[in-house]
Amino acid sequence: MSEKITILEIKDLMDKLLEATHPLAETHPEVDKKYHFVRVIEGFYRRNHFTLLAIRYLADAPALADSAVVLARKMTEDVISIEYMLLVPNNLNYYVI
Repeated sequence: MSEKITILEIKDLMDKLLEATHPLAETHPEVDKKYHFVRVIEGFYRRNHFTLLAIRYLADAPALADSAVVLARKMTEDVISIEYMLLVPNNLNYYVI
């Protein structure tokens, strides 16, 4: 049987994730043009890192839970977009940044 996780434990895990990945959100790797998809993924990550940060702050105010859910949905849509790009590799050339 699985153990239930509390809101405080989720917030703590989010804080640890944000702290560990903050340097990744601030860097901009130099990649060859043939690796432009890496830059697309980096852009998604950078945007979602700060979206996750916003969700974490919204988690402190239960009245703002709807806003947190909307942001989480946007992050989920980004993941679906990346999955689609990986499934349809011919479209990767379209996503040049």
